[in-house]
Amino acid sequence: MKTLSLVSMAVLAACGGGVETSHEETAAQVGQGLVELSESSITSALQSTLNTGNAKYRWTEGYLRRFDFSGSATIAQADAAVLALQEYEAYGYFGSTQAISYADWKNTLYSEFQPLHSQILSTYSNGTETVQVVTHYYEQLVAAGSTGWFRLTVILFPQSRKVIVFEQTGYEV
Repeated sequence: MKTLSLVSMAVLAACGGGVETSHEETAAQVGQGLVELSESSITSALQSTLNTGNAKYRWTEGYLRRFDFSGSATIAQADAAVLALQEYEAYGYFGSTQAISYADWKNTLYSEFQPLHSQILSTYSNGTETVQVVTHYYEQLVAAGSTGWFRLTVILFPQSRKVIVFEQTGYEV
């Protein structure tokens, strides 16, 4: 299990430092408190569904990660923690951010990844909590005449203390 302690990029920039990462820990202050995310594996059933979606087309890809946390976190804190991870920081600089309902999140999924929608909810929700979702989207030219579409979704299960991160990319071919 990998534990991440996350601090906001603004705090690091104000101190004159960059984001320092290691394989074991990344330190960052989020909101008023410290949010510690521990990465855990997704279930084999979710991995199988993801693999099936990834195999369908060569121009789309999906990536799914699960983080656990203790205490409490808001969607803003969970989102800031995820964006502080080096592999997702581009989403903080480009494009749009939108808070949506979990039900509406299905409309943002490519068809090959739509089975993940109900499966993630049944796997990680306690059944009574209000699941919160924020998405980040941008597109950019990736080659002459070819656009790439990039969407990052952060899903907070506040009572189950889970943050699910789903990234899907698509490329014009």
